Amino acid sequence: MPEVDVSVLLEDMSGRYAQDYTELVQRMTVAKIREDKVDFSHARNQLEEVIRQTMGVAAVVGASQSLQATARVVQSEPELQALVFTSPWMETEIYRFADQSILPRVTLEEALEDLITRTPVTLRRAAMRTSQSIAKLYGEGRVLAFAKSAEAAVTKKAQEVLTETFKLGLGENEAAKALRSSVAAVSKRTGPWSEAYSRLAFRNNVNTAVTAGRFRAAQDPISKTIAPAFIFDAVGDRDTRDNHNAADGLVFDVDAVEWNKLAPPLGHNCRCSIRLMSRPMLRRMQRLEADGTVINSKLPHDARPDPGFRHGGRPDLGRIL
Repeated sequence: MPEVDVSVLLEDMSGRYAQDYTELVQRMTVAKIREDKVDFSHARNQLEEVIRQTMGVAAVVGASQSLQATARVVQSEPELQALVFTSPWMETEIYRFADQSILPRVTLEEALEDLITRTPVTLRRAAMRTSQSIAKLYGEGRVLAFAKSAEAAVTKKAQEVLTETFKLGLGENEAAKALRSSVAAVSKRTGPWSEAYSRLAFRNNVNTAVTAGRFRAAQDPISKTIAPAFIFDAVGDRDTRDNHNAADGLVFDVDAVEWNKLAPPLGHNCRCSIRLMSRPMLRRMQRLEADGTVINSKLPHDARPDPGFRHGGRPDLGRIL
């Protein structure tokens, strides 16, 4: 069940959306140092909306990937086709949907509508239920934690810059006044940090949202009938962390409590992902009981998030800190 590589997805999302994030973080940093409370408040509010939009769109992408994965299973597994094919045109529609591009630059609201309208009729109820849950998850107030995290990082950086300026030998008030008088000076001092921080936070947020979208779509009864489990997929190259590699290949049903510990990302710049597993695939792997229950993997002790990383569990459950 091939899906878009998460590294490619993160780069694509970053190229399309991350610049707005970086510009607003930089604007907040400059405003904090210059004590411009009005501009800081405006920039923070705009950042909150950018986070809501980008994470919401990423969740739609994740949900679309799960629905497309379901469609691909139906393409290749005759025993499942009877569940969704009731006419020849439905079969054609499923095939077309499975190969569509799923990353337009649109608003969250447009992405949600697009998810519904281009999903085949046989999966449309699943798409509608999924879009409703994503809209609720990323409604107003749901991304406050991410905005607060950015605000805390900006405040810390601003204090560091001011402290470094004081150490140059000027009096505290005089140094602060000199620095705050020049927007260009502040921007030069903080620009590289803003870009690095924004890129890291953006990638973490997007991967979290993609995972949330995949879980949301996988919860739908139609999807569960066809693909009731996820497999953890670590990249497996030399940059993959040992605790991430330890989770590679683990299989759990979509509702398993183990996902509260293993839902990607497991650390900063994590490239891990989860992929749906169909019933025929699970049967071939001997991972189904006679009654159709998924035989879950045993969770190794070393498969876990990075030390100190703020892992919020399954992000579709609302714990999206």
